[in-house]
Amino acid sequence: MSWNCEQPRNSRFSYFHRHTLIARSLRKTIIACGLRGLETLFAIGRGLAAFGRSLVACGAFLGVHIARLCIPAYRTWWMFRRITTRLEAVGTQRLVAILASRAAVHVLFMVAALGIAAQAIHAREYGGFVGARPLLASLVTSDDEADATEEVIGAAATIAPPAFRSASVHTPLTPTVLSAEAIAPSITTSTATLVQPILTDLAAAENGRAGIRDYVVVEGDVFSTIAEKFGISTSTILWENKRSVTSVLRPGERLRILPIDGVTHVVAKGNTLESIAKRYHGDAEDILEYNDLVEADDIAPGDLLIIPGGRPPTVIAPPVARPAPVFRPALPLPSIPGKLLWPSAAGYRISQYFTWRHHGIDIAIPSGTPVFASDPGTVVSSGWMSGYGYQVTIDHGNGLKTRYAHNSRLLIAKGATVGRGDTIALVGSTGRSTGPHIHYEVFANGVRVNPFQYLR
Repeated sequence: MSWNCEQPRNSRFSYFHRHTLIARSLRKTIIACGLRGLETLFAIGRGLAAFGRSLVACGAFLGVHIARLCIPAYRTWWMFRRITTRLEAVGTQRLVAILASRAAVHVLFMVAALGIAAQAIHAREYGGFVGARPLLASLVTSDDEADATEEVIGAAATIAPPAFRSASVHTPLTPTVLSAEAIAPSITTSTATLVQPILTDLAAAENGRAGIRDYVVVEGDVFSTIAEKFGISTSTILWENKRSVTSVLRPGERLRILPIDGVTHVVAKGNTLESIAKRYHGDAEDILEYNDLVEADDIAPGDLLIIPGGRPPTVIAPPVARPAPVFRPALPLPSIPGKLLWPSAAGYRISQYFTWRHHGIDIAIPSGTPVFASDPGTVVSSGWMSGYGYQVTIDHGNGLKTRYAHNSRLLIAKGATVGRGDTIALVGSTGRSTGPHIHYEVFANGVRVNPFQYLR
């Protein structure tokens, strides 16, 4: 009986004991989780604090440098704004008054005078060619200002060479003669081209006394730069090559260069050393010494002499009596059955029209295009003419002529008879030209007229 009473009491004790253990375990678990959560929160807080410190340091760094850049820039902008505001307040009238003042005009004239003086010093002296191209003439003249015409008549003839010698020993030299197309045009005294023999380097080497050399012109050369290159005056080159200050140099052209300032002379029959020195304003002793001559009698006809310091003889033209003016009635313009033929089939673009200072029309056409004769006629001029370059002039009769200029190649000679539409030349840009074109002129009774009066 006693055993049955104790059994339930022990059961209730075990039940409460188990619940107590469970509650205690839960409290421990909750406390452990809370502590772990606090540790996690503290770790997150420490990370955020480090990130915040980094942001603060970066912001401080950027703030300092931005302040260093922005403040000077702002200060510069502010100063510029103040200056522009003041200039706007002054206005343009004061600036105009300063530029128009007497002092400014004086300064401008002084600068211009210094520039002209410097250019004159650099240009050096031209020895007798003063006034060859006045400023007014360069402004009002056109392609037709040159008078000298050089005609191409067949092949160039061989010219008997002068015999170069040292002392009394004669050494004949055979010069190289080039065709008229291969050499530059020179000034002539007749209607035919005078082809001057050109001494080769071999000839110059054999004639060591003379020392004359050939120079091939390159792009950009002018007479003054060539003279400076060889240490001689510009006048010496102009005299030796029969040129003037208005002559135009073309690449590939050959020039004779003397070793010293002066001129050359080919001894003719009857010449004496004294007469040669007097003619070229030189000194006989200098001529003897420079040309390695022992005595004045050592010269012979055909010898080439260099006159040191000489210059060409002054030619005084005899006075010409001016005839009394004869008043003649104006001739009527010639009439032709039809219109003249357009000189090319490549186009009708006009780059320059007939004016009071441009006595023709310029037809812009590609280089190498055939040029046609506008009407039947006789060729009265075919060759080089300064300014026009290679040109052809045709007489159609009845007082009418046509001219075709700046050609690259001529296909007919003087005296030839042509028909309407015959090819007479090829388009080019020779002479004073700025590009390939035909400079076309029409003469009516010797007077240049507007070509459109006769063209179809």
